[in-house]
Amino acid sequence: MKKWPLLLLSLGLGIVILSNPTTYASSAYTVVKSSFPAGTGKMYHAANPKRNAYVWTTTKHTKKLANIKNYPNTSWHSTGAVVLRHNNKNAVYYRVGAVSPTKTKKWVSGWIWRGYLKPGYNPNFTKVKSIDLNIATNKEYNQFIKQSKYQQLTRDVLALFPNSTVSKPLSRYALFRDPKDKIVNNVATFKAMDDFLNLQISN
Repeated sequence: MKKWPLLLLSLGLGIVILSNPTTYASSAYTVVKSSFPAGTGKMYHAANPKRNAYVWTTTKHTKKLANIKNYPNTSWHSTGAVVLRHNNKNAVYYRVGAVSPTKTKKWVSGWIWRGYLKPGYNPNFTKVKSIDLNIATNKEYNQFIKQSKYQQLTRDVLALFPNSTVSKPLSRYALFRDPKDKIVNNVATFKAMDDFLNLQISN
C-alpha cells in the first residue's frame, strides 16, 4: 500500500509537466534573424549612463560580462546584430566590443539590447587618444579636437589660423594618402614636413 502514494505523486508530476510542455522552451532566447554587414561597423554609447545595462557572453544570455554603467567613458563598436525571440517577443541585440580610452577597463565583447544604446561615439572625448575617421561624424571629429587632451598641438596650430576650419576629409587624406579620395586634387603635400611628423610619432 505504501507504493500507491509514490505512484500517485509521480503521475501527478508527470501530468503537470506534460500539460505545460512549452514552459521552458518559451523562456529561451532564439535567433530569428542575423546581420553582419561588411565594413567598419558602427559606434554607440550608453543611452542612459546611470542605468544598469548588461553585455552578455552569448545570445542565449548565459552569463553577464559587464554592466555598461561601469564604463562611463567607453564607446561600443558594433559589427553586427541579431533579432532574438524570447517569451513570444522579438528584440534586436548588437554584437559590441568596448572601445575604452583608459587601460583600467578590461576588454569586453558580447551582446547587448539596442535599447540601452544611442548611435555615435561617447560624447566625452577628454580622455580619448584617437578616433576612427571612417566612423566618426564631422561633429564628433570636431568635438574630439576641442576636448581631447591629446589634441593640444592641433588646437595650437588652429589658433595660428583663426579663420580656418577643421575638415574630416582632409584629415583623413593627410593620414592615409588614399588616391581614391576626391579631395586629393585640393591638397598640397610637403614631404619634408611629413617625414618630420612621422619621426615625432615614431619616437
